[in-house]
Amino acid sequence: MRLFLYFCCNMVNLFLVKLFTIEPEVISGNGNLGIIFVFTGILLLVLFILELIKFMKEKRWIGKNKRLLFAIAIVVIMISSYFEYLFVMDLVGQLGGPPDAENSRIYRYSWLNQYTNTIYLNVYTYCMVLSFVVVVYLVSRWNKIR
Repeated sequence: MRLFLYFCCNMVNLFLVKLFTIEPEVISGNGNLGIIFVFTGILLLVLFILELIKFMKEKRWIGKNKRLLFAIAIVVIMISSYFEYLFVMDLVGQLGGPPDAENSRIYRYSWLNQYTNTIYLNVYTYCMVLSFVVVVYLVSRWNKIR
């Protein structure tokens, strides 16, 4: 039940990060309100991961399906990484370049700013992190899972 609750909280937080991240075509001078949700999102993700590990330890079905689960997790990591790359390149392109490009909307900002919060917390990064946790868990318990 807590796993589902943390999942829901993470999805709401993802929505809030998106909501408070400024679109590339908008000029903003109001600061980075979305950073609040980036930090709470990291905390919520850690809590979700801890609960996921606890859930995986309690479930016996993993032993029968560990190879399939491992393969799916690896594929999800690869697909999510690809889409995250495309997402970041598209966003940087819309912004006119990285922070060191003079014509960029984020010139002289850090990489974490009101335009780029969604680079760090989005569906792709969540899928990558959670799949990575599954892979690490399975590898660490490979001989122990039966």
